[in-house]
Amino acid sequence: MSTAPLRSGITIVVPTYQEVENIPLLVERIDKVRRENDLEIELLLMDDNSRDGSAELVERMNLPWVRLITRLGNRGLSNSVLDGLRIARHATLVVMDADLSHPPEKIPEMLARLNDGADFVIGSRFAKGGSTDTGWGLFRWLNSRIAGLFAIPLARVKDPMSGFFMIRKSTFASADALNPVGYKIGLELLVKCHCSRTDEVPIYFADRKHGKSKLSVTEQLRYLQHILRLYCYASRRWFKRIDYSPVAMLACVSLSALAAVLFLPRQSIWIDETTQLSGLTLGPIGLIRWLAGQNHMFSVPPDRMPPMSYLIQWGWIQLFGSRVQTLRAFGIVCVSLAVAVTFAAARKAFGTLAAILAAMMMGLAPQVVTTAVEIRAYPLFLLEASFGFYFLIRYSSDAPERSGYWLAWMVVACIATMFTHLFGVIFAAGLLCAASLISLQRFGELRRPAIVTAVVAVFGLGLIPFVRAAFAISGGETASLEGAASSRSIIRPLAQLTYHLCAHPATALNAGAVVAAILGFSLLLLSLVVRFRSVALKERSLAVALGSGLAVAGLARMVVRGFEPLAPSYNIWILPGLYLLFAAGVTSTSRRARQLALVGAFLVIGANTYSDTQLAVHGRAFAHGTESQLEDLVSRFGGPGKVAIVYENGSDLPPGYNAWPFVYYPLVYTYGRELPQYIAVATPIGSIIECNLPGPLRSPVDLGRPYLFVIRAEQEYTRQLASQVSNGMKPFGPGPFCLLMEKSPEWKHVGQECFLSLQASQVDIFRTTSVEPRLLKSLASDTPF
Repeated sequence: MSTAPLRSGITIVVPTYQEVENIPLLVERIDKVRRENDLEIELLLMDDNSRDGSAELVERMNLPWVRLITRLGNRGLSNSVLDGLRIARHATLVVMDADLSHPPEKIPEMLARLNDGADFVIGSRFAKGGSTDTGWGLFRWLNSRIAGLFAIPLARVKDPMSGFFMIRKSTFASADALNPVGYKIGLELLVKCHCSRTDEVPIYFADRKHGKSKLSVTEQLRYLQHILRLYCYASRRWFKRIDYSPVAMLACVSLSALAAVLFLPRQSIWIDETTQLSGLTLGPIGLIRWLAGQNHMFSVPPDRMPPMSYLIQWGWIQLFGSRVQTLRAFGIVCVSLAVAVTFAAARKAFGTLAAILAAMMMGLAPQVVTTAVEIRAYPLFLLEASFGFYFLIRYSSDAPERSGYWLAWMVVACIATMFTHLFGVIFAAGLLCAASLISLQRFGELRRPAIVTAVVAVFGLGLIPFVRAAFAISGGETASLEGAASSRSIIRPLAQLTYHLCAHPATALNAGAVVAAILGFSLLLLSLVVRFRSVALKERSLAVALGSGLAVAGLARMVVRGFEPLAPSYNIWILPGLYLLFAAGVTSTSRRARQLALVGAFLVIGANTYSDTQLAVHGRAFAHGTESQLEDLVSRFGGPGKVAIVYENGSDLPPGYNAWPFVYYPLVYTYGRELPQYIAVATPIGSIIECNLPGPLRSPVDLGRPYLFVIRAEQEYTRQLASQVSNGMKPFGPGPFCLLMEKSPEWKHVGQECFLSLQASQVDIFRTTSVEPRLLKSLASDTPF
């Protein structure tokens, strides 16, 4: 290859083999073009050792701008052209045939197109204005057309088979490794020179006057081989060029939504949902007043929640209706968007692989799947937290001039989460601590974080009525009903929170899945420890946000009674940031950290997938309550007009295990006063009171129903739940009231049903033996319940 500086003229490369009769005519026409257009031209005749007198002919011509190069090895048309292009002295290259089929008179027009910005200019037979010799015949025309059709996906031009083309030498030099087979070197260059603009100049393609065509069946087969090679090459480039991240994001979101949809039919209305559903019957102003402490006689528990989720869900039902499944769909939409936002944050910070892992770990987490179908604030809370972590990532890594923009959006995320759930205050505290770290390390100042903290604090004053109402509710409840331990130590609840972040009761159905979940979580933590000293600012900011938020939750656990601040549902905001931090390990500079993170992520995803399949198969066992099964049972016995319910208070159980409100309130929401419900109370004289009636009216009343369901509800924990799913639910055994009913001659025990869920129910069914239903107060006994 020549190393001499390129000149501004044109090098015409013509491969020849036994073209001695055509060479003088070709040189004459090119010389005319050269003189008429004042072009500096170099003509390279690349001859494959024709031995027909071509070399001697050119030598006799003695033209300084014409050279004949005799090639003795690596013969073939394409290789001849490539050798000529490599030794060309000029910056513009033209390739054409020696048989006079290509008109050199078109070279000036092709040069003009190249100078106008084209990268590759083709002398085209099939462009508008182009034509072929009438002596071609139908077969030859079809052969050329069909061969061109094979090549169209590779090069979107009308005549990709043309052997007459012009290209800059710089473009030729940029080509990927050239490996032509056969005679269509132009197609090879079109594909491998990465030309952004290709133009076609129409030409008249004349049939050869002297010699014979070199085209044969062998050459056509070699052309097909060439086409296949080019398709393989192009497919590799297409795959490299395609941005698969939208497809990957859609796949992650779809898998998460599918897991939630499969669990959806198994979920029952539960106690907290009755509160949300009842509140949504109010208008926006009524909602705010109710959540701020104004009493409404809903016959369901009040709520300790700011109004954002209520207001957004209220708007949702105005658009889509107030059916239960419509509101569950709202949760699935929120969680799906949260998975998409987490993917986007991870891809921005750590690349596509980390994004896929973060989105898969989060989207398939059984905690997220079950949250997705809840009619509560948690799906929206998770979505807002995902946005908060996304804005934090952008603030830590975008250009400094954009930092104020992302900091403003962080303020929006903080305010939105605070007005969606009171634990949004904890999330906001963590986010603002992380923002302060970023500002200090990137910009050397804390002025802007201080300002946004003040803005968030000012908006936070609007939470005061809702906080006061929440504390009033919590103050009226015992810690036992909330599952709070008498000791305010954070060790045990923190361990429980950690376990529930990496596993779920559904995971416990298989010991291998539990081991995979815990081991995967541990490896991800270990990867973080291994790389911690070398982590980037965006990872440190995620760690600070999570750590400071958890610290606030732990402090609240030690000083606040009435609810459990370290409950997994309250702290679902952790998940997007945690999985972002874990997924970052696959981009670590430490090979060990990358391996630990990759293996850990796959173990977690595998355990989560197993858990999701169990949720789909045994979903009712992992629902919050048994309302749907009890509703079916009431229908089987004639509907609410034929049935009454008495709840055993479980006096032989610790109070924290008594789960009867989880059954009572959903049935109140479903049936109201139509289904009378009573609770058996342990007093010196056994008695029952009607739950539906307030104040003095809460006394023994007429039953008026032919069937009585005596329900005993108990909370199930992970180990017991897994055992009962695997081996079948075992009855709890009769309580004192049930034993008393069995002794009564006026009632007959006709059956028992057991329904498994997080709040399991045992139902003993009694039928009256009297013509008229008896009074429950007649069952009073000197034996206390």
